[in-house]
Amino acid sequence: MDEEAAEVIREIFRRVVAGESGNDIARTLQARGLLTPNNYKNTKDGKPPSEFTIWSGRTIHHLIDNPTYVGLYIAQKHTTPSYKNHKRIIRSEEEWVKIENHHPAIVDLETFEAAKRLRDARRRITKRGDKGELSGLLFCKDCGSKLALAHQQYDYYICNKYRARSLYETDHCTRHAIRREAIAQIALVKIQETIALALGNKERFIAEVNKSANKDTEKAIKHKAAELAKAERRIADSTALSAAFTKTT
Repeated sequence: MDEEAAEVIREIFRRVVAGESGNDIARTLQARGLLTPNNYKNTKDGKPPSEFTIWSGRTIHHLIDNPTYVGLYIAQKHTTPSYKNHKRIIRSEEEWVKIENHHPAIVDLETFEAAKRLRDARRRITKRGDKGELSGLLFCKDCGSKLALAHQQYDYYICNKYRARSLYETDHCTRHAIRREAIAQIALVKIQETIALALGNKERFIAEVNKSANKDTEKAIKHKAAELAKAERRIADSTALSAAFTKTT
């Protein structure tokens, strides 16, 4: 492990957890003259760093999303449409190969997940300078991806996975959107209902909150169980292939 580079990564995660924005962190690292991950790798490989590659908020966000730093190895995430078309697209997550504890972790899992939660909750500013009061809080019912604020003749929220459909092989979502004012009206009604329930029936309100928390826990358990089942199937397949290969040789 390159401890010098590892400490920069840890610093980035600490600062994200402390509440700093990706752009602020990037500006600080750039001012200190630190190399970006790509340029650092180039220098290690004996190549000159690119003067056009600088730290940015996007660079920080990519780092926060990278599970390599907690020791997770992911393979077969990308593919190409054909041997003639070399554009990289993302496979369905069920096809990814994930190996936990593949290498020593640089960042502990708790810090990694906390940084991702804070990054995901941060509202993005659109080109018109509008964050959107519900940005980061809305998710697609079909695929679970976030809804992003967009604008044509009017403001609307649209599934992020649909917007980035060209990056996916088959796992992209369908086109569906909802107007911003419709979402705002739904949210207002729900807030009013919640306040009325909390003021009028405290016991039922507490029960509903606990019920919602239990549903989230059950969902997380089911997700982990599904991942475990997929890993066990891959191990069984690999064992069978290995046994068949040994038998033929």
